[in-house]
Amino acid sequence: GGNDTCARVAPDSFRRAMERGGGVTEEMREEFLSALVETIKRLAAAHRDVCISQALVRDRLRVRLLEAVPSVQYVWVDAPEDALSARLESRPGHIASKTYGRMVNSLFEPPTVPHAKFINDGDAARFAAQMKAIFSRPSP
Repeated sequence: GGNDTCARVAPDSFRRAMERGGGVTEEMREEFLSALVETIKRLAAAHRDVCISQALVRDRLRVRLLEAVPSVQYVWVDAPEDALSARLESRPGHIASKTYGRMVNSLFEPPTVPHAKFINDGDAARFAAQMKAIFSRPSP
């Protein structure tokens, strides 16, 4: 999941800032983006299909990732506020506290890059159907 990706890919300074509840700098974001690009390229070279779960709050980072790895396909998982709150409450010990998670969620910039979108509102059947529809499409 996003936590696993961040824990393995993010520079130490980025992880420490998240654990402290803030203070992620632009330099840290740039380091993280570079590490994410390299990780995706390495995985894509070794595997035919790769799926990575990682929140990118800033749209410019999505644009830059797409420029660096043109085969990236984005999926925006949108959720109502009550579902977001429940998720933040359900992850004790996560690298990002619920307070930090709420702060970051408030900064989210909707994507301008091409993307699929589905709603994660806690309805497991709808979630499964949307995932199947997205991941059964042929690659461009």
